[in-house]
Amino acid sequence: MSDKIDFPLNVFISSVMRNDVYPERKRILDIRKGLSEELDKYKFIKKFLLEEDNSSSLPLEQEYLTYLHSCDVILFLIDADYPISEGVSIEIAEARVAEKTRIFYIIPSKDDQKNAAIKHKLISQNEKTYINIKDSSNFVEEIMDDFLSEIVTVYRSKFINFHYNNVS
Repeated sequence: MSDKIDFPLNVFISSVMRNDVYPERKRILDIRKGLSEELDKYKFIKKFLLEEDNSSSLPLEQEYLTYLHSCDVILFLIDADYPISEGVSIEIAEARVAEKTRIFYIIPSKDDQKNAAIKHKLISQNEKTYINIKDSSNFVEEIMDDFLSEIVTVYRSKFINFHYNNVS
């Protein structure tokens, strides 16, 4: 029997990647890498991270937006200590227009005003599915626990709605 899943859950991870202006953003990069490793443990999940894909001859923005459109869920990692980057803002807007399932994980700042500002920005853009991660030594574990639970909830809801709309 094959271990291959014919129709995996396609997950796009969005966050700032490298930033010469803010080299201290290492925390978000470490979380991103840890999530990548954790998601690899699940055979039903196929993830996309731009830095792990070098197979395209497309221009960079076209490549990642193409992947974004092919994904089922977009997982956004937002570090409250820094402004949302232009690239992530483009991905948020594109995912919203495409009506993709979007989950925002806010990595907290020690500054409550920064935490409130990020939440306000998301709410002002009609984004309602954001999760405040506790200031923790293990962000990856917290995000994975929530993400797996969220996936079950989202897809159970979609199944129930599909069933309800097709039974009458």
